Amino acid sequence: MKKTLVVLAVIIGATALTAGAVKAYANRDITATLGGAPGDVFNVDGTLGVSALRVGAQGMGGVTQFNGTIINNTTQDGADLPVTFGDNVRIDGRVYRGAGDGPYDDKPFIINDNAWVVGDLEVTGRLQIGRSIDGNGVVTTGTISDHAVTDTLHAADSNLETTATEDDPDVLLEKSGTNGESTVFCAFSGYFTTDTDGGMVAAYLLVDGEEVHSTIRAAVSPHAYDMFNVSFNTTVSVESGTHEYQVVWYTDSGATATMYNGSFDTIELKR
Repeated sequence: MKKTLVVLAVIIGATALTAGAVKAYANRDITATLGGAPGDVFNVDGTLGVSALRVGAQGMGGVTQFNGTIINNTTQDGADLPVTFGDNVRIDGRVYRGAGDGPYDDKPFIINDNAWVVGDLEVTGRLQIGRSIDGNGVVTTGTISDHAVTDTLHAADSNLETTATEDDPDVLLEKSGTNGESTVFCAFSGYFTTDTDGGMVAAYLLVDGEEVHSTIRAAVSPHAYDMFNVSFNTTVSVESGTHEYQVVWYTDSGATATMYNGSFDTIELKR
């Protein structure tokens, strides 16, 4: 009899422990436990630490009010870790940095990565480009401001011939324009032939009669009257005033070169 009572006590105790374990992992009605009713607000005068926090459920929205700042104060190998959103993020307001919105403080909103905009990009105010290309093809820091493209000039022609040589080149296409102190983008392209096997055509840019060495381009045709292309583009810095832009060309001594179609464009980029 005594042995039977001991066995029953063990069974009852094990059952109670199991029930307690199940209850520990079950959902609990904290509102009722604290003596509240649905819709009540519970104030915690201190810090509430939880391993996880769930707000709302499928088909039932939930609002979380952060009347302050969200931070991640953990680190990895001594480096601060960012706050991470593990899903798409929808913002029903404006995004800005600092205490106030708008471009009126020294706290710009910074995207520290490449950006891909699916849709139109509209800028109200100045569009500042962090990189541009100078006359030598080197990437430099620059700014493009409002009304950046202030003037464009275009020249085109076809079926032009020359027998000029390197010592005395001919003017192929030219135009003049009045610019402010600015950078001017110049681009030329044309299709050529010569009347000799291995004939050569070279072209380059003159600005106010000065050769722009970085624009010298030449091409050779293996056979007479084979068509080939010669082109260049560059940027040049000019002072305020009227300037003359010319494309000059030449060929081999004794040969005749023909340009069938060619175009020359200049675009003033105001900094």
